[in-house]
Amino acid sequence: MSMGKLEAAELDARKKILRQGIMAACSKLNWDYETSHLYFKQWGFGSSLRKMSLGELVQLNEIVNGLMEPEEARFSLGVLDEQGRYAWSLMKQAGWNWLRLRQLILKRCKATHWNALSEYERRGIINILKAYVAKKGATGKAPGEKFRCGAAPHTPEPSPELSETGQIKQTPKKEGEKP
Repeated sequence: MSMGKLEAAELDARKKILRQGIMAACSKLNWDYETSHLYFKQWGFGSSLRKMSLGELVQLNEIVNGLMEPEEARFSLGVLDEQGRYAWSLMKQAGWNWLRLRQLILKRCKATHWNALSEYERRGIINILKAYVAKKGATGKAPGEKFRCGAAPHTPEPSPELSETGQIKQTPKKEGEKP
């Protein structure tokens, strides 16, 4: 086995042990499968243990074993509404950390935290995160950001059709139109 495969196998083994420990702690708390996954999602970790990174699994393991409160795992974000928890889950799925999301909120919306955003700005941030999750799931890379907070939604102009030589195709004029 090469060194990279050995490290990947070791990482997978550590993740498996953590997943087993999390589910064992949940069973000691008398949580069934659905309840435990509902809590994971509410805490912002998503519902799939297999999709979590090693750091997320370590945090979740500490939470279910009573070593850490769920809010501490979120860097003391305070109370998040349903959209905030959804954005947190998307942020984790996209492979981001809280600092990166906070920088996006500061840069795009000029707001210091999630609760200061308007509904329109929250939807925009969630759409950006959805695009990153979808792109990461397909190729492992993230797309460019297209949302600007404070700007009204608009429909983009259709791009002109190009011919095989790269020239813009002329659209035929309708009768009665001036050139």
